[in-house]
Amino acid sequence: MNVGLIGNGFVGNAIYHNLKSYNDFLIYDKDPARSTAAHVREVCHRTKIIFVALPTPMYPDGKCDLSIILNVMAQISYWYDDNIIILKSTVPPGTCESIKNIHNKLRIVFSPEFLTEKNSIEDFKNCNRVIFGGAEADIEPCEQLFRKSFPEKDYLRTDWQTAEMVKYFLNTFLATKVSFANEMWGICERVGVSYDEMLRLALYDKRLTKTHFLVPGPDGDRGFGGTCFPKDLKALINFCNRKNIDCQVLSAVWDKNLKVRNNLDWLEKIGRSISNIKEK
Repeated sequence: MNVGLIGNGFVGNAIYHNLKSYNDFLIYDKDPARSTAAHVREVCHRTKIIFVALPTPMYPDGKCDLSIILNVMAQISYWYDDNIIILKSTVPPGTCESIKNIHNKLRIVFSPEFLTEKNSIEDFKNCNRVIFGGAEADIEPCEQLFRKSFPEKDYLRTDWQTAEMVKYFLNTFLATKVSFANEMWGICERVGVSYDEMLRLALYDKRLTKTHFLVPGPDGDRGFGGTCFPKDLKALINFCNRKNIDCQVLSAVWDKNLKVRNNLDWLEKIGRSISNIKEK
C-alpha cells in the first residue's frame, strides 16, 4: 500500500521503520533531508492513508499549540483525494471534531502513540495495543494496515474524544506516579527510612508496577522532565481550567515537580515542548 507520512520526527520515524515492510512510504517533513516528497500535495495525490505525526508544544500558559496540526490539515483539505488521515499527535479532547467541523470532507482517525523518544522504534514494536478513534468505515483500512505487520496486537476501536483523552490519562497518571514517588522519597529521607528498601517490599504487592518509582530518575534528577510529560500535564490543566473542570490533583502534581526538579529541560525544547509561535 502507498502510505503517506507528514512529520518525520521520533514518532514518524518509528511509524516508518515498523510499517515499511508491507508499505511504500512517501514522507514529507519541513526538513528536506527527512523527506521523500516535495510537498503535501504530492502525499495527498499518491497515497490513500496519511499519518500525521507533528509536534503539539505548549504556550506559556500551558495551552496546547495546535497551529502546526491545523495548518497541515488545511493543506490536506486543499489537496484532498479521499485520503484517510491517521492523526498520531497528542491533542486535547475535541480536536478531531473541531477539525472535522472546519474541513467536513476529511476522513480522520485518531490513534494515540505510546512511545518514549529514546526507544521509539522498539516501543512501537512492543506496544501491546493500537487504539483507533473515528468512524468504523475509516478505521477498518487503518487496522488492516497495522495487522499486516503486527497481527498479534490488540486492536481497540472507540470515538475521537475517548482516543484523544486516553493519551492524556496515561501520561498524566505516570507523571502523578513520579510526583507521588518523590513525595514518599522525601518522607523516607526525613524519618530515616531507606526509600529503596521500602519500595522493594512495597512492590511485592502485585497491584503496583515497577515503572516510574525510581528516585532520582533515570536522568539523575528528581521529578519528571523531557518532551511529553510536562507539556501534556500542563495542557490538560489548561484544558480543565478553560472548561471550569476541577483538577486540583493535576495542579498539585505540576507544583510538586517544580519543587523537586532541578533541570527544567522542557523549557529548552523550543518547537517541541514549548511553542515558538505567539498565542492567538
